[in-house]
Amino acid sequence: MQNWLVVLVLVGLVATVAVPAATYQPPDEGITITGRVVNAEGEPLPATVSARQTWGRGISSTENYWKVPHWRMPQTRTDRDGYFELQGLHNYPQMENHMYYVVARPDDTSYDRFTGFYVDLTKYEDGAVVDWGTIVVNRTPR
Repeated sequence: MQNWLVVLVLVGLVATVAVPAATYQPPDEGITITGRVVNAEGEPLPATVSARQTWGRGISSTENYWKVPHWRMPQTRTDRDGYFELQGLHNYPQMENHMYYVVARPDDTSYDRFTGFYVDLTKYEDGAVVDWGTIVVNRTPR
C-alpha cells in the first residue's frame, strides 16, 4: 500500500509540472523587429540581437525580472549583410511597463559592447513586423 502511495504522489508531481509546461502558450503572437547592424562606415557587422526585459530607463537584464512563466529572451543573429529578424516579443501581462530593450552586440570587441533601443509594445498590434532601420555601432575609443 505504501509503495502505491509513493507512486501516486510522484505521478501527481510530474503531472503538476509537466502538463502546464507542455500546454503553456504565450498570450499573443508577439511582434517582430527587423533591421540592420552596421559600423560607422556602413559595413555590416556580425552581431547578436536580443530583447531584454526592462523595468526602468537605463535598467535592463537578460534575467526574467518580471517572473514571466517559461520566458526565454528573444535572440537572433545578423546575416552576412548585417540584417536581422527578431521574433517573439510578447506583451506579457506580468511585464508592467510593456517594454523591451533591444540590444545589438557585435562579435568584434573593438566596437561598443552593445547598442540598444527601447520598444514599447503598447504602440504595436499583435503580429506586427516593425522595421527599425539601420543601427550604427561605433568603435570603442581606446
